[in-house]
Parts: sequence; C-alpha cells; structure tokens
Amino acid sequence: QREVQREPAMALDGSADGLLFYRTIAEHWCEKLSQNGFVAVEVGIGQAEDVAALFAAQGLENTGIFTDLGGVPRVVLARK
Repeated sequence: QREVQREPAMALDGSADGLLFYRTIAEHWCEKLSQNGFVAVEVGIGQAEDVAALFAAQGLENTGIFTDLGGVPRVVLARK
C-alpha cells in the first residue's frame, strides 16, 4: 500500500511468524518497566494471543486484549 512505502523495512517484516517486534519488546523492554508499569501494543490480525503469551512469559500480568471497532483483537496490554 502507498501509505506504508515510507516505513522502514523492519517495521513491515516481523520474521517468519510476524512476532519479531513483539518478541524484542518482551525480551528487552518489559524488564525495564517499573512496578505497576504497563506496556500496550497494537497487533495484527491473529497475533493478540501470541503477543499476550510473550508478555506473560516475561512475568507480566493482567493481560488484556482489546478489540477494534470491527471486533478484531487489536491491542494487547500487560502490567508488571
């Protein structure tokens, strides 16, 4: 699409499973959250459960998955 042609390649290529960006956040950034801090990310169709699991594996809790106006799970939120 025309609007994504200005995006860096790494923003459009999430590796074979599409989760590279979220895996990096989970592995390198979740540990830096303060107590009761949270992370919220927008995800692609079919990725919400996998992203929530990545955050849970890093010890985050209270994971919430929120849908967009079309009913698609679109945002994953987790708290330390």
